[in-house]
Amino acid sequence: MADVRLSSIRLIAIDIDGTVLQDDHESMSAADRAALLEAVSAGVEIVWATGRAWHGIPDVIKSLQAAHRVITSNGAATRSWPDGRLLRLVPLPTPKALSVLGVAVEQEGHPVVFCDGKANVLAADKDCDAEVFGCDVPVAHRLQQTVVDDLGDLIRANEGLVEKIDFSPAGTTSLAAISARLEAMDVTPSESGLGRVEVTALGVDKGSALRRLCESLGVPASQVMAIGDGSNDIAMLRWAGVGVAMGNAGAIVQGSADVVAPGNREDGVAWAIRHIALGHRPSASS
Repeated sequence: MADVRLSSIRLIAIDIDGTVLQDDHESMSAADRAALLEAVSAGVEIVWATGRAWHGIPDVIKSLQAAHRVITSNGAATRSWPDGRLLRLVPLPTPKALSVLGVAVEQEGHPVVFCDGKANVLAADKDCDAEVFGCDVPVAHRLQQTVVDDLGDLIRANEGLVEKIDFSPAGTTSLAAISARLEAMDVTPSESGLGRVEVTALGVDKGSALRRLCESLGVPASQVMAIGDGSNDIAMLRWAGVGVAMGNAGAIVQGSADVVAPGNREDGVAWAIRHIALGHRPSASS
């Protein structure tokens, strides 16, 4: 980990699911909440960085009023907080989006098209969490999905507004194989913690979005801390001056970070804020 002096951290980018939220994807620990408010009181900028669409941000995050900006759809869209005003959008070009959708349909992958701040699905895929997302958490409810008749028509009618497409590979197809195929199509695939492939425009990820946002704010990477648990967090963990992986993150994510914090069940976000951004440097590291 780079030498981090007290009070040198000016901005903290924080993933939502698996990081600041508990395993129910809806609640936050009292310790994490208190530490976030302490950081804000100390003048530290909080930026949420999530794979969710704008309209899928959970109420517990909205009610905290700790941030002024949010990076959504894995970096495709950056919005002001809490009004949702679009600050920057790097969409999937329509031909690319249609090609990715074709792969998702071929894989019978229950695709979700993130467009203009909404997560759009077909009626047959709404609320079928166990099959679509590989878990029993009420994911569809928390993502605030919008049902449409045809995802291809949605993409064609919203040129320049498609942020991300995600889907599940067929049972016989590995995430690595699908990711390699998508990379050959000049798009950016990443893996979610729910076994789904998330696809954005070429070069678009949380790291690139965080870099552009910090440039606009005049905050150098050396004064940024990023906290996350998933593969889609790796780019921002590597870009930030201090990258913090959660204890519940996989080995590749932890290996990409400067510091490994306790897990989301053990108030890892509060630990990172208090030990790095507001207090002494931690002894735990990757």
